[in-house]
Amino acid sequence: MRSVRTGVSAVTYDTNAVIVVGGFNGVRRLKSTEFYDHRVGLWYPLPDMEITRSNFGIEIMNGCIYIAGGFDGSRTTNTVERFDMRAYKWETLPSMSIPKSALRLIRIADHDAIKGLINFKTQTVDFI
Repeated sequence: MRSVRTGVSAVTYDTNAVIVVGGFNGVRRLKSTEFYDHRVGLWYPLPDMEITRSNFGIEIMNGCIYIAGGFDGSRTTNTVERFDMRAYKWETLPSMSIPKSALRLIRIADHDAIKGLINFKTQTVDFI
């Protein structure tokens, strides 16, 4: 990795890559993201998360990395973010109801209840 990290989370991407996100470098929480390409043996930077965090949950699904909770350096957070590998950007998602740290995200494939939780719909409201 390009940065020393503890409290970091990681996921595999395809069959030849690992993505490492956030963590703690001994001084401060990180929001950086790194991509390791096993085929060439090199680490590459990816865009930073929206907030710094360590000890958070991470999962990958449908080409997106989901991040939830963790410790931001001053408090346990309830924030949720998603990194879209195709769009190459982070997006803030609706927060969890309570702050959580040292949690795990687990993907349950093809379950309608889970799909409903991650397919957020935006709503436009017109004010008169």
